[in-house]
Amino acid sequence: MFARVEVAIRPEFADPAATNFLRKAELAQPELRKKIRWARMLDVYWLEIPAAREEMIHAIGSIYWDRVLQWLFTGNLIPSAAGKSGNVQDLCEAAPNRPGEFWALERHFRPGVTDNVGRTALEAFEITLRRKFPEGRVASGNLLLIEGPGLTEDELAVLSREVFCNELIETWTVIPASELRKSDRFHQERIKRDIPKMLVRGSSDAERFDFAGMTDEQLMTLNQKRLWAFSKEELAVIREHFSQRGKAAPTDVEIEVIAQTWSEHCKHKIFDADIEYKDSSGEKNVPGSAIPHKIRSLFKSSITATTQELRQPWLLSVFEDNAGIVAFDEEDALCIKVETHNTPSALDPYGGALTGIVGVNRDILGCGLGARPIFNTDVFCVGPLDYSQTLPERLFHPRRILSGIRQGVEHGGNKSGIPTVNGALIIDERYLGKPLVYCGTGGIMPRTIAGRPCESKEVNVGDRVVMLGGRVGKDGIHGATFSSLALDQNSPQSAVQLGDPLTQKRMTDFLLVARDKGLYRALTDNGAGGLSSSVGEMARITNGARVDVSRAKPKYPGLKPYELMVSESQERMTLAVPSSDFDKFCALAAQFGVEVSDLGEFTETGKLEIFYGEEPVGSLDLKFLHQGGPKLKLSGEWKGLPVLTEIPASGKTPETLKSFSDDGIRCLLDLLGSPNIASKEWLIRQYDHEVQGTSVIKPLHTTGTVSGTGSSGPNDGAVLKPKYSSNLGVAVGCGINPKLSDHDPYLMAQSVVDEAVRNLLTVGAEYGKPESMLALVDNFCWPDPVGDSGKTAALVRACYGLRDACLELKAPLVSGKDSMKNDYRGKRGSKPLTISIPPTLLITGIGKVPDISLARSADFKTGGDTIYLLGGDSFGLRGSEFATRFRTDDAPQKLGQPDWALARKVYSWIGGGIGQEQGKLRSLHDVSDGGMLVAISESILARGLGAVIIIPGDKNIWEFSFGEGFHSFIATVSDWDVQAMEAEWKSLGVPFFKIGAVISQERLDVSFEEGVKHWSISTKQLRTAWQKAGYWE
Repeated sequence: MFARVEVAIRPEFADPAATNFLRKAELAQPELRKKIRWARMLDVYWLEIPAAREEMIHAIGSIYWDRVLQWLFTGNLIPSAAGKSGNVQDLCEAAPNRPGEFWALERHFRPGVTDNVGRTALEAFEITLRRKFPEGRVASGNLLLIEGPGLTEDELAVLSREVFCNELIETWTVIPASELRKSDRFHQERIKRDIPKMLVRGSSDAERFDFAGMTDEQLMTLNQKRLWAFSKEELAVIREHFSQRGKAAPTDVEIEVIAQTWSEHCKHKIFDADIEYKDSSGEKNVPGSAIPHKIRSLFKSSITATTQELRQPWLLSVFEDNAGIVAFDEEDALCIKVETHNTPSALDPYGGALTGIVGVNRDILGCGLGARPIFNTDVFCVGPLDYSQTLPERLFHPRRILSGIRQGVEHGGNKSGIPTVNGALIIDERYLGKPLVYCGTGGIMPRTIAGRPCESKEVNVGDRVVMLGGRVGKDGIHGATFSSLALDQNSPQSAVQLGDPLTQKRMTDFLLVARDKGLYRALTDNGAGGLSSSVGEMARITNGARVDVSRAKPKYPGLKPYELMVSESQERMTLAVPSSDFDKFCALAAQFGVEVSDLGEFTETGKLEIFYGEEPVGSLDLKFLHQGGPKLKLSGEWKGLPVLTEIPASGKTPETLKSFSDDGIRCLLDLLGSPNIASKEWLIRQYDHEVQGTSVIKPLHTTGTVSGTGSSGPNDGAVLKPKYSSNLGVAVGCGINPKLSDHDPYLMAQSVVDEAVRNLLTVGAEYGKPESMLALVDNFCWPDPVGDSGKTAALVRACYGLRDACLELKAPLVSGKDSMKNDYRGKRGSKPLTISIPPTLLITGIGKVPDISLARSADFKTGGDTIYLLGGDSFGLRGSEFATRFRTDDAPQKLGQPDWALARKVYSWIGGGIGQEQGKLRSLHDVSDGGMLVAISESILARGLGAVIIIPGDKNIWEFSFGEGFHSFIATVSDWDVQAMEAEWKSLGVPFFKIGAVISQERLDVSFEEGVKHWSISTKQLRTAWQKAGYWE
């Protein structure tokens, strides 16, 4: 039976979805928004269920209808489920302006795009009617009712494209009032026509390519057409390999598998390249001047080599698995991974980010023998939210990007039962061409599982090759190769996937039980490259695998063999299951409602053999597949620090300030309201950081103020209590500072390592003891350095800045990821346009908190506490947030510089490695974006307190107040602990400056020039400035 169901919120209740649409319309098309007087959003379902009418009436009412809050419109199927008319006319009657001019916009997914709501609805029918419907279909969408005078169909089309619909994955229709009043859309034949249906006429035969008979130009043309992303050199190597093999021309399956395996996304060819590096700056004996001129793999020389030199017994698995694994205590291990999902998020912000977060969740589930995800992180880099110029073609407005990626991470993570505990938001116009979407996950697992070390990966010859979880579709085909190219007008729809967190949660719950029962030997996730990567990687353990891709459960019939092999459809894992345990494995999977596909077996033939039924469609030598690609060769030249006039403009001409007396307050307020410093509470509050009930220090500290109203301030990191039986905690923090890349990428990399470590220390992480666990993850996002000497040099300097900082702080890297093609090539109007992101490095860190009762937040606690600047005071205005907005002739334009000996001493004291008074710190907040006065302002916001600050007379006022640098904290100490604290600092050589006191009055007083001058501003003004730059402003 076919049916259409429209679900509406009753008119007496607010409609949040419609309100959200109107707000977005106001931002995107303010003049059109003025014409809209009323709107209501309906959920729509197209049903094809082989069941009797009476059964359908019962099921629809049970599944869709909340009789208190909702109306149902079903044509004549359930006429009593709405008002007197039983159709949308009942809603229109409630519009404030009658008779009114009504329209509707309708949307649903394109055929083949994952429809999570539709799939869940079909399952609900199966549960309600107590039988399976293998031929049943449910599609979901929305109907938006709009009333407003003078609206035209063309104007509504603009709203559909810019606000209501993403045309890459959705279709839309404008419906006039005359059509709305009719019941045609509820007729069986109309529903049969409207319901999206994927029609695939694929062949099970493998296509062959005569590489030997093609010229280089023909090969490159085919390469671009098929989106393989090979270089000329790689195509030549492939042609030579197959000609030497003396067999038939390669099949599409073989070439596609090689393409995924050799893609930049999977193979990291740039990080593994041979690089000739030249430093022509003339600078000697300065940081970064000792970088070698010949580099054989940045990854090996600057990343893995660093961790090898810092080898610790708590490092269980680093750069060998889907995530880094470290010991947490004697019983359990922690693992962490951070991924990027930039290009898919540029095309479909919601789907790209959702796929990113569920993908990195699977990295945790697939590392070692499988860990349980316990926290998520996200860091977004987007263009200005108030961007007002004409958008280049195929680009979304940064507001729409941010709204989609935030929702995608929240839906993928929080709906999987994982809290979002840490992150950052960076605004820069150069992220307009491609946003950066960093998704991170941490997990926990027993150190010994079924008698084996948790980090072990074992596969035996004869083990079954098993695909678990979701089904295979066309979504995600060429995701790996697509992400290895610049974003342009040829970017394909098929590369975009939509994850399903509910299916993945079900799979996760099953795997953790199967893990503890010892029912599988090894597992990995189906991410980039799909089965080609997961099976291809696991086959290296036994030196062979034989798979039949026709056994992989598809979403719909007709998929070609290569599509089954390389599709990146989500929620899938690949496992090695002993034949003796296979039946028990499948029985347990059935109990959890998880699908299993038995694809074949692991062998020792040295080949990845691929069949479709009995027909061989590919056979690849594993050594060639994983080691046969030619090595990339790059060259880079560093010419020294650029002159300030060469630094890319931030979109605002820096204002020249007169004096600290005249302009200090205005400068502070402007910085507090700047996009990269201002409150992110409007963003943070849309996440769940409490699910699982383990959060101790949260992204915000929120308290009641003196006036009785609630207020919040930022924390530097998060603390979780992952084990209910222990007071041990895990600290999570990050560091990112792309604006410093414009000056020196070497210093930028060092600054983000330092910031990540500082953020861990502020919330209570241990540091400086032999057993102290503090581990870092690196994520490089770069504009394409191939053929660009300057970008290559920047990458080299960043890698060695990272290495040197990690060695100095004895902080090993345990995992990482790079994304090297973050460029947009398209047009603005008729003019060609290229937009490259600033070189960006994110460092994420985890550390052990020995006792969560001693975890710290950043807010000042009570009046009378003494305020200290603890640590370094070598601040600089160059490369600071201040310098993007202001300039002054009264301060030098220098960069802050690290002092690593000082850092180790300060960090060891804070982290408990030396001294014993650190537990008496009342608050601790790192000095970062905006400088010291911004950090103090952030610390007084939540509790309605104030501060009196005295700027030392021997310091440059501007630099000391707003400069940025390394190793610096704002600390408070209670009056009765001051003497003991200062005595310990002096005895240990920990630098400190007493700069003021916390006061109970809500104001910030700043005195300077030996106390001769001062200014004062209310805490309320500071809070207003900090909170003003939210999403909607």
